[in-house]
Amino acid sequence: MAARCEKVSRRNTVIRHDVSQELHQREVGETGWASDRVLAYWLRITPPEPRRRPRHRPLVDRTALTGEV
Repeated sequence: MAARCEKVSRRNTVIRHDVSQELHQREVGETGWASDRVLAYWLRITPPEPRRRPRHRPLVDRTALTGEV
């Protein structure tokens, strides 16, 4: 059970970073606010927390189950 929890935790971290990176690439006109404010509002976290999240591109492209990159 501990190994399963660890695996899920790692996956969630990767997904969280990918979503954060994707949102940081969006223009303010698309989201209505700066990306940091959007993340803080959506995730109900403190405003400094989104600024600490990475803004770099992922090392590899991800492919969805439908084949979409």
